[in-house]
Amino acid sequence: KANAENGVTESALTQLDDGRLYRLMRAQQEGNFYFYEAYSSDFGATWEAGYSKVIASNTSPVMTTYNNQRILLWTSMNSMGAFSYRRTPVHVATTSDNYASFDHIVDLTFATSYDGLEEMYSHMFQPGITFTKDGKDAYVAFYAGSQLRRFTEPATGGFLAEDFHDMINYTKGGYDDFESASLKYEGWMTIDGIVLENSKEASASGQRSMKLSDTSSGGIAHATRQIPSMKAGTVGAKLMVPATNTDWFAMEMKAGYNFVHMQHALAGIAVKGDGTVGVCYGDEVVPVGKVEPGSWNDYAISFDIAANMGKLYVNGQFVSDIKLNTSAPLLDEMVEDIIREITCIQFMQTEATSGVGDVLYVDDVYFNELTAPVKRAVNTISFADVKKTDWHYDAVSFAVANGIMSGYNATTFGPNDTLNRAMVVQVLYNKEGQPALNGLKHSFSDVPASQWFNNAVTWGSNRGVVSGFGGGVFKPEDAVTIEQVAVILWNYSNTPAGFGDLDEVGSHSDWAANALRWAVDEGLLEKVPFTNATEKATRAQTAQILTNYLRAN
Repeated sequence: KANAENGVTESALTQLDDGRLYRLMRAQQEGNFYFYEAYSSDFGATWEAGYSKVIASNTSPVMTTYNNQRILLWTSMNSMGAFSYRRTPVHVATTSDNYASFDHIVDLTFATSYDGLEEMYSHMFQPGITFTKDGKDAYVAFYAGSQLRRFTEPATGGFLAEDFHDMINYTKGGYDDFESASLKYEGWMTIDGIVLENSKEASASGQRSMKLSDTSSGGIAHATRQIPSMKAGTVGAKLMVPATNTDWFAMEMKAGYNFVHMQHALAGIAVKGDGTVGVCYGDEVVPVGKVEPGSWNDYAISFDIAANMGKLYVNGQFVSDIKLNTSAPLLDEMVEDIIREITCIQFMQTEATSGVGDVLYVDDVYFNELTAPVKRAVNTISFADVKKTDWHYDAVSFAVANGIMSGYNATTFGPNDTLNRAMVVQVLYNKEGQPALNGLKHSFSDVPASQWFNNAVTWGSNRGVVSGFGGGVFKPEDAVTIEQVAVILWNYSNTPAGFGDLDEVGSHSDWAANALRWAVDEGLLEKVPFTNATEKATRAQTAQILTNYLRAN
């Protein structure tokens, strides 16, 4: 069937590591919406061609390099029929095997400076990308045509992708407590007419939460946020569904980068105003449990796409298995559109309601590649020396609940006490689940095998997390400073690049500068009261740093 948009245009060309030429191009035709690809081993005299597996309709591919990495930039088609003009979002993918497969895929239109994007009504195509001189940030430009101005007011658009290197290499998880005033900058999106706000009306563990309101009779209220592409992991959030709600609100894990972008749910759970908790299967919600109506509860979905199974946890307790919905063929002749990863999380009503007024409050959203829920305390610690009004209360609760720190006993945590080197490496060893050493040894004369921290030091020294001093000693009893904690976490994270402002850390040692730049950049020192990084770290400060680290990673 004739279509004005069908044809072969807008190609990108590069030379691969083995010398072959590789070309990607828009090649839309009836029944196919994939990039066309071609290889030449004789400098373009002859080509071997066929369709790639990258879905992208009526848009230009961009192939370039960034910090010695090959990347692909493109926008995809996320709808069919009358709305097929939708070309969102803008994707970037890294490849280590010359575009045969992709190591990371990131949706650049979430969590960037582009503050005017709606989820569905954008037409973003012919993109381009450039980088700042220091390689830290990227700027993406594109030709923009919205539903209203598609033909009459063509314009260019663009957005800044900050910390681009970390975005495409190190983003393995995230945490959102909604204490920021801007939901759009944090990556939350919806469509015009839906009320989504940062609210002080209710909160699980702070001053604010995200409030999603049903204000449109016959419409479905929803809010969507990108998460790192994951084949296995856990998505969790604290939800409060008011007892006055009349229908279900759901938390769904969505697939993206295909025609069902932000529409197909791999798995979903739903909560009703009467406290009923259910698992979503197609158009049906199967009840599996009950919570107190109108209360905050911690919901988590752990999943493994390869195993085709997931699990629902409520307040850290297993509630139900979930069979994942991985098969989502678009058309009869296109059966390869199978869900291999999730890319966003969506909170939404399960169906349109005839009335208005239902709301959902969301707080403490997290997502990571661990296939078990994060254990999170809800004001449950009972140390006599840690009060709810203390600045470190939330951090100590989190650290203790997740087993990375503990009190001296049931009533004493010692928040103002210092930590020694052995304690810090033990904390990280605990976080790893105290893995087996399998015969590994250390060479420190002051860490005997009988000491409680021997295994942790053995693991940390072999992992490159910590090192000793001259003379073959570790000095396990030496108190650590804030900068030393930063260096240990930096080593633990494989020494990534950082671009934070060192003015924020006061006096510091030169050997700790790179680690401190990274720590500032990653927000690890937020909510940590100190003047100089050379100060000895207290247990409370360390709990806050570790909490910041775990929530970001």
